[in-house]
Amino acid sequence: MKTVNMAAVLKACLSSLLIFNCAGDEVLLMRSTDTFDNWTMLQLDGDDNSDPQTQWTKNNVLKAFDVRNFAGNQNNWVVSPFISVDPLVTSVRVRMSFILYQCDYTIYTVDQCKQSFKLYSKVSTSGQTIDAAFVNSFTERGQVDLNDPGNPDSKDTTFNITAGSAGFYVALKDEGAHIQGVTIEVHYFKCIALQNGLISFPASFPSDTVVTGQCAPNSSPVGSLERVCYSTGQWSSGTGSCGCDPGFARNSSGNACYRLSPCDSAPCYNGGVCSNSADGSTFQCACSGIYSGPTCEIVQGSCTPDPCQNGGTCADLGGSYQCSCPSGYRGSECQNTDFCLNNPCQNGGSCFNNGDGTGYFCSCTGVYEGRNCESLPTTTTTTTTTITSGSVTVTTDDASVTSTSTTTTRTTVIGTKTPPKQQSNNDLYIGLGVGAGVILLGLAGLGIYCYWNKKGGAT
Repeated sequence: MKTVNMAAVLKACLSSLLIFNCAGDEVLLMRSTDTFDNWTMLQLDGDDNSDPQTQWTKNNVLKAFDVRNFAGNQNNWVVSPFISVDPLVTSVRVRMSFILYQCDYTIYTVDQCKQSFKLYSKVSTSGQTIDAAFVNSFTERGQVDLNDPGNPDSKDTTFNITAGSAGFYVALKDEGAHIQGVTIEVHYFKCIALQNGLISFPASFPSDTVVTGQCAPNSSPVGSLERVCYSTGQWSSGTGSCGCDPGFARNSSGNACYRLSPCDSAPCYNGGVCSNSADGSTFQCACSGIYSGPTCEIVQGSCTPDPCQNGGTCADLGGSYQCSCPSGYRGSECQNTDFCLNNPCQNGGSCFNNGDGTGYFCSCTGVYEGRNCESLPTTTTTTTTTITSGSVTVTTDDASVTSTSTTTTRTTVIGTKTPPKQQSNNDLYIGLGVGAGVILLGLAGLGIYCYWNKKGGAT
């Protein structure tokens, strides 16, 4: 380093130092009216101030100051005021932009057209005495060479500071550069607040300490939600996820959970229209057409649910149904007992179930009667004998015999007669008995007739 009067240099340089302080979350505004202090000029000539890859937190500007009118052909130093930082800050970025005097090599020497300068920094505490000894303790952070045409008119330099430091100074050493002005802006790294679906991470300073994320309201973590804020101001890849709590669903943007209403699950089938109750706790389905049931799940006239009772089998006929009943049951839905299953009707009688399903009745054949056609009707056979002088007439229900006799009339109840039973020996016995009775009556009448004739002849 050349031997110069550092006190005079520092006094001259610091007298031209302009300091702009920015509040915590304010974006840096260049307040100088000097046209040489306009960042728009840097944008027009292609300088990129966005740095999307490093995710700079643009509103965390620590200091901005402007240095002007460097003296040529000498080493110019300028030292910033003390820049305080949050104890968690471990890395800072210094952006230097500069405006050069036009250098005409036909007029000036090569030494006079030198265009380079160096940036220095020192972590310290405030209230330091700015002198040559203090400046010589600074650490060089980088050199900017401007000799080549087309070089950018700004440069970023990043360096780390000790965690927990109160702050630092930066200094610029101009080694005889033909520079009209330099604007320096100091930022620090900070990971921006991150919203990733239902997970959010707060803005954080770089650290090896794991940052724990939070789930959005009405959601819960699945696994641990962890990221690390790197010294570059970038987040590491995250772990874990968040899922909506029961009764909630994720919105279309995927970053919030909203409460489900009963109708959100579309509980109504077959075109049913769902409506929520007034308190939002239940729902009701308005069914259309042939559908019914709490959720319009039943097709009226079909086998869902099964209408057949007592183990009957349902056949879906497309809008109607038919039940096939097991033995002992009958009815359209097998709801009635079949009382005629074992045919209680005797002697060829036909059994019929009552229409109300409470019992049965028998339709008997021939002369049979009774609830189960189990009995025959009872009749009386009357024999009338008429005796007339000279003839006798015997009349029964089945036949008559006539002979001449004195007229005398008698009526005698011979007995009862039952209708013939088809294919039964009783029919034969009854017929023989009746015939024998007729013959006996005839013989009796004949005997009486002869008796009276004989007596009359004797007289």
